[in-house]
Amino acid sequence: MIRKETFKTRAEWLERRESRPVLGSSDFGIILGLSEYVTPLQYWERKTQGSDEMNANMQRGIFMEDAIAKWFESETGCEIIKRSASYDVYTNDEFPDFVECSPDREAFKQEWEDRPVVEIKDTKRIIDDMDADSIPKEWYAQVQFQMAVMGRKNAFLVICDGRKELKYGHYTFDKDWTLTNMSKATDWFQKHIIGGEQPEPT
Repeated sequence: MIRKETFKTRAEWLERRESRPVLGSSDFGIILGLSEYVTPLQYWERKTQGSDEMNANMQRGIFMEDAIAKWFESETGCEIIKRSASYDVYTNDEFPDFVECSPDREAFKQEWEDRPVVEIKDTKRIIDDMDADSIPKEWYAQVQFQMAVMGRKNAFLVICDGRKELKYGHYTFDKDWTLTNMSKATDWFQKHIIGGEQPEPT
């Protein structure tokens, strides 16, 4: 069963998230070793030593979400579901109870069979191609994780890139890849975050 819980403010959402260990979509690619910026060991240190604080880039991304979402809405003609002021948290009985996701947005068009997940990025990176092989693997993992937890078949990655141009790509759920890697990530999380065992450096 898939469940959704809505929090009215970021503070409420953070209070829930910080009350227990949580494996979210932004953690997934890091644990798999797909991040270009954070190793699994650095992630473990951040989580276990209480240094997982918001930086200026993360704060900017939150502020930019609404504008990028409206830009995407105007370009595609779809309807964007959810405001940045509220946070929807999804859990799924197919995965351990520490697995959850809070998508940036969802999209809707009458002719679509489901509501695609919308993941929004504000980045200095120049993005020339939005196919799955060209985007950062960490971003691809993030949208696949969200589709798995939310039970969706489609997702959009929407980016304001370093040229300040809107780029977006459509991705379908890769069940085999995602479930295989979800098993690896949840085992790692159970051992190293919940169990406290320090991972080997990579």
